[in-house]
Amino acid sequence: MRISIIGMPGSGKTTLAKKLSEKLSIPHIHNDRFWLEAGGLAVTHRQATEDFADAVRKTFRTYVLDAHEKNSWVSDGFASLVPEIYEYADVVLYLKLPLWLRLWNHTKRIVHPKDRHPELTWWHELSFFYQIIRREFVAKPRLEKFVADNKELVVTLHSWIEARRYCAEHLSSTIEI
Repeated sequence: MRISIIGMPGSGKTTLAKKLSEKLSIPHIHNDRFWLEAGGLAVTHRQATEDFADAVRKTFRTYVLDAHEKNSWVSDGFASLVPEIYEYADVVLYLKLPLWLRLWNHTKRIVHPKDRHPELTWWHELSFFYQIIRREFVAKPRLEKFVADNKELVVTLHSWIEARRYCAEHLSSTIEI
């Protein structure tokens, strides 16, 4: 089973991916982790030359494509830099949670930072509120277009209740979220 989980920042992609990875005993491909390991934090904050940014994107792309060649996995994150990874997926779960809930989820993530990326400072996490709101207007249209163009592959889930129900009915896995 190859499951890709997409959604806007703060929607719970990583949380759901970790839970499914544990329950189904399949690897978790964490795209944010690959991005950070490739040096993406410097690119994200515009601290890099274009050559460096290209090198980071190339490394990230290699990590993602190598990981997605496995037989079973669950991945999280909308990898717009590597759109062909969705060709590997059996199903794409789109967590379509409202902005207010995603902002609340990020607030909880700051207050209870277990399992967060060690590279990220408190300031990074605080400034990410701006990114969550900004991406609502900049990145969401691309995500929605991907969903519209891939209706046969994408299952849209509007709440954690829907996510639990889908996992129980289609993935033979009950998850606690």
